[in-house]
Amino acid sequence: MADILDAFGRELAQATLRGPRARESWKAVLSVLLGLGLALLLFESNDAYWAAFSAFMILKASVAETITRGVYRVLGTIGGALTGFVIAGFLGNSASALLLAMMSVAFVSIFRFQTSKYSYAWMYFGLTGEIVLSITLGSPFAVTTWVAIRVGEIAAGVAGCIFVSCMFSVLWPADTDKSPAPTAPDGERLPLWRGLFDEEWLEENWLPLIHAARGAFSFAVLFFFWRLIELDDITDSASTSILVLMLPGAPVRQGKNLALIQRGMQRFVGCSLGGLFGIVALLSMSDNFQIWVLMLAIGVWIAAWVQNGKEGASYAGSQFALVLFVTLIQGNGPPADLQPTWQRFRGILIGIFVLSLVNAAWPLPTPESLGEKTPSPS
Repeated sequence: MADILDAFGRELAQATLRGPRARESWKAVLSVLLGLGLALLLFESNDAYWAAFSAFMILKASVAETITRGVYRVLGTIGGALTGFVIAGFLGNSASALLLAMMSVAFVSIFRFQTSKYSYAWMYFGLTGEIVLSITLGSPFAVTTWVAIRVGEIAAGVAGCIFVSCMFSVLWPADTDKSPAPTAPDGERLPLWRGLFDEEWLEENWLPLIHAARGAFSFAVLFFFWRLIELDDITDSASTSILVLMLPGAPVRQGKNLALIQRGMQRFVGCSLGGLFGIVALLSMSDNFQIWVLMLAIGVWIAAWVQNGKEGASYAGSQFALVLFVTLIQGNGPPADLQPTWQRFRGILIGIFVLSLVNAAWPLPTPESLGEKTPSPS
């Protein structure tokens, strides 16, 4: 964890208000503010941070890539929401059936994230599906409203981000990136349901399948904790689990167990720093709307700067933004309640604890132990 904190500090020490990297931070600030403004204008909700986080996460230097990620974000969210909504309608009265559904959604989305060229859509399919199902466990009658408003807020955030990205491409064009485009995963030779019966396909995807199975098992352990300590809500723990489990395909195919722990620690550090920044901002704004906007903009700028860095704290930067939004966005003005911050932080700790237990009890095998050649890093 100290290494992540050091990396975060090194990123901040390099901060400058000009240059290509600063351009992306300014673009993130305007995207978040516009997306948030649209969501607050169109929807009466205290959870408009979904719009802010959507605008923040899909933003890339290229307009084309931003639009593509935005489309995947919306489609993945709609797919996950509809899947969770339909399952909740049929299984909402059975906690054990909902658990099996959560494990199934986790298995499919984690596996497809590693093997599909549409990995970004699969990530949000899994995230949204797990959130809908976890809400159903605690408050089944709240699902319909949640799904409708969240999809609208996310669409507002995506629209705001795409608009700002287009404006920046005209007013402040980015330097042309001549680096080769990343190659798409090649694990889609057969559909999942058919590949399970194909020996060659199983050999190619055995490690991603094991990791996906570990993810599904993690939700069973999380469900046990929900019952054991009588939690009111496991939404934050479920979202932490599914996001941390969304490891890129290369570390999984190389059997890197530490990748999961490192990702969990980055989430912990980023959320802790984002929450601390948000609390300091709350204590300093005194219900002043202008200071609220200013502190939100500063936090977004910092998060984007760290996320786009190369010191090894990029994921911590995105998690900094997430908790910042949860802390500062609780309606259409400065919030007065820190309870959502404490609840989210508690959920994150439980999620990381559960994943650490599963990783220790069921480590990911190395290719050598399975008699395979170690894939080269990509």
